[in-house]
Amino acid sequence: MKKILAALFCAISANAGAQTIVSGKVVDFQQNPVDLAYINVFVGDSLAARGYTAQDGNFSQEVPLGKVHLQIGFFEALGLDTIIDVGHNINLGTLAIDTKIQLDEITVTEKRPILTQKPDRVVYNVENDKFTQGRSALDAIARAPRLNVNKQQKSIEMIGRSGVKIMLNGRLQDDASAKNLIQSLTADDIQSIEIIPIPPAKYEASGNYGMINIVTKKNPNYGLSGSLSVEYQFFKEQYDVEPDLTLNYRSKKWELKLGFTPDWDNVVNDVETKYVYTDSMLLKNSHRNGPSHEYATNDIVKFIPNDKVEVGTVFGFSRYEPSAKDYGTTKMVGSKNDYQEQTFTFTDGKTDNMSISAYADFKLSNDNKKLSITYNLVNNHMDSHDKMDFTANDSTISIPMSWENKYHVNNPLLDFTLPFGETIIETGLSGLFIKNENDVDGFSSENFNYTENTYCAYASAERKISEKFSGKIGLRYEYANVDGKLKDYGTTASKSFSDWFPTAYLAFNPNDANSLTFSYSRRIQRPTFRVINPFRIYGSANSYHTNVFCRS
Repeated sequence: MKKILAALFCAISANAGAQTIVSGKVVDFQQNPVDLAYINVFVGDSLAARGYTAQDGNFSQEVPLGKVHLQIGFFEALGLDTIIDVGHNINLGTLAIDTKIQLDEITVTEKRPILTQKPDRVVYNVENDKFTQGRSALDAIARAPRLNVNKQQKSIEMIGRSGVKIMLNGRLQDDASAKNLIQSLTADDIQSIEIIPIPPAKYEASGNYGMINIVTKKNPNYGLSGSLSVEYQFFKEQYDVEPDLTLNYRSKKWELKLGFTPDWDNVVNDVETKYVYTDSMLLKNSHRNGPSHEYATNDIVKFIPNDKVEVGTVFGFSRYEPSAKDYGTTKMVGSKNDYQEQTFTFTDGKTDNMSISAYADFKLSNDNKKLSITYNLVNNHMDSHDKMDFTANDSTISIPMSWENKYHVNNPLLDFTLPFGETIIETGLSGLFIKNENDVDGFSSENFNYTENTYCAYASAERKISEKFSGKIGLRYEYANVDGKLKDYGTTASKSFSDWFPTAYLAFNPNDANSLTFSYSRRIQRPTFRVINPFRIYGSANSYHTNVFCRS
């Protein structure tokens, strides 16, 4: 794979005066210049900038406009520790520092380890892994335990799980938005990745999926910055071109991240499938040539009026436009009615996916009690068209087929985090309201609508039991109501069900290099929408698949 990565970090301020210069010189009491004296610039409690003096003791440090906390020193000696209101360039003159420091003891503090074990998850501290520096987010995810990355398909797998759900800073993302968000991130943007093989009670109990939570670093720099990268791959008929443009802006109360990630590719697949029956065998061979275009944007806006409130939204939109040609051969052998046919299928269409996650976090006390209110909205619209030609015995049958799917999700959540000493209690309520509409035109027209409303409540408690043991227990309650309607057949179905779902975790950490975890979870397996849809999906003129249990 050839890769071109061009990073354009623009020190562009929001206006001409967003940055200014504080300069001066640091000397010792004998007027000798001091090399490597530090200059720390704080905005609030956050370190906004850091610099060091040159060999001649001079320094010139960029600082943001407004009130800043300025520290200039050498080891434990402070030459300046003050708050100044910066509105223009400032020369502090010459500062004298006592460099004759008696060090009674030198303490070397080790960085956090690369892996940390918690009761319900493993934390991979990306910022402590030097091998991820300058790499992509997918490269960092590939180094995390239990995770595998398929870069060609841009997919993530977890060992022992049938699927993976992605969170960004603790907030669940839909599949399309998660894919594009990861593409817009670099490993240097990530603080840690949390691998959660068995989701705790806070998350839905359906499915054999795992979760990963990507925790990003806080941007310490004020003003406007950006990056541009282009990655491409070519191999015979296949190609994949992925530009990535990201813009970041930060002020005292606002943070914005705008990402644009188009993708142009062409995938070629050859597949051979064999079905063995009692007295016969069905052989299928197919060759697929499928160019596609995708255009996606992912935008994050945060408003932080003070240290107790944060309000924000994550917006994602993508349009996927596939165009594929499939050439296939189907052969039935060993039966009384042996036959062979050739198939040609041309597929085009588009899929639009829009997601919004709006949230408000409120810090309720100084001991980190927190209230989070979240509302997630997903709208997905797929419009697909197939033209299938089947040729057998010099006769051709054509089957035009179209499938329109509209998928809507509304998901309000209310979560509390309540620390009490060594115990952290989490509790909350949520609703998941899904509406799925399908219209299929093929040999016949069919219309199937499906709604699922789920109401949930949960509580969990996590505690460090001893120096080597920690544990977490939880309980989740779900009540669901499902309705399905096959309009053209006048068939309706409705079902309600409820259940309790306990979880328990115990972690044993005998030392920094080893850990052992035990976990228990009760879950439910719900059918996917494609399984529920009672439509005939044709693979050839003589074969199709459908869910006969959903038909009248």
